[in-house]
Amino acid sequence: IGSVAGTISTLGYKYILELLKKVRIHDTCGVHNLHGMPGVLSGLAGIVVASMPWRSYYHENLTDKCLSGGEHRTPGAQAGYQCAGLLLTLAMATVGGLVTGIVLRLPIFASPDNDSYFDDSLNWHVPQDFVAEDSALGSLIKNLLPNNIQLHEPPKQDANTIELVHENIPKQSMEAMARYSTQSATLPLSDLKNDRTQSTSLDESIQRL
Repeated sequence: IGSVAGTISTLGYKYILELLKKVRIHDTCGVHNLHGMPGVLSGLAGIVVASMPWRSYYHENLTDKCLSGGEHRTPGAQAGYQCAGLLLTLAMATVGGLVTGIVLRLPIFASPDNDSYFDDSLNWHVPQDFVAEDSALGSLIKNLLPNNIQLHEPPKQDANTIELVHENIPKQSMEAMARYSTQSATLPLSDLKNDRTQSTSLDESIQRL
């Protein structure tokens, strides 16, 4: 039973969870697959076990530990009660979920914004330095801190700086740099030395800026 329950739970995470999303049934924590479906399996197993009428189905010294069918109940009647209990549980869960969904859609129970979903400070006492990076407060702190550098963002280029670099670089050095990058494989050795000297002066000009 445990192996089958684990298989059902795993397959539910793989396939049923995507199906629930398509019909707009939100199961953010996977409760349906982790507890719901294995619970239904255990209910079915209870029906089968309760319907076993012969004590020979149980091992030795286990008959006294097994639950009996109740007063004046046959094994078949007890299995029927087990089935009724399972159906009643499913009905209560379905009706309770529908009522909860209807109540939560009322305007007085408006859902929070997306930035506050995982902000624990709204409902619990948390340490002062505990701030969720994706929360609204975390985003505000990121914007207020001037030294908070985002490493994944490319550095911003200033147009004035680029123009200043072009103005201070000799035209001859720029031409040598372009010629060196495109024709270095075919130039004579003497020209390569001159181009490298001009490229060195180009690097020095940039460093002085």
